[in-house]
Amino acid sequence: MANIYNGKKQVLDVYGDMVFTPFVYDGDVYYTSLNGANFGIYKYVDGKNLKVEDSFYNEHDPVIYKNKLFFTSNRDGIYRIWMKDLDTSSVTCLTSDINYDVFYPTVSDGLLFFSVYKDGEEPDIFVKKLDF
Repeated sequence: MANIYNGKKQVLDVYGDMVFTPFVYDGDVYYTSLNGANFGIYKYVDGKNLKVEDSFYNEHDPVIYKNKLFFTSNRDGIYRIWMKDLDTSSVTCLTSDINYDVFYPTVSDGLLFFSVYKDGEEPDIFVKKLDF
């Protein structure tokens, strides 16, 4: 981690064999961790790594908006965008109507953007209005 204002760098002792897609929310660093053959989402808080969402179904691409975690997972055999309420821990699929793999969620002004990978085609960007 590097401070862009003063140039100071800090090595974070994160969990897993490979770490990527960092996202900072409320001062905490959320990231995807590859541990063995499994992807999961963790957050780094005060030198500790806390599991946020890590199951057999490969969670990655964390983004947080209004205390909701948006991420990619293949828990039903297709990579979809899921939303976890960080207050209640309830998890909801947001792209169950799309029968292609979807990745890379991002949220802005109540809109969820993500990439859809249709078979044999280049990926397209889709958008969905969030209703909360």
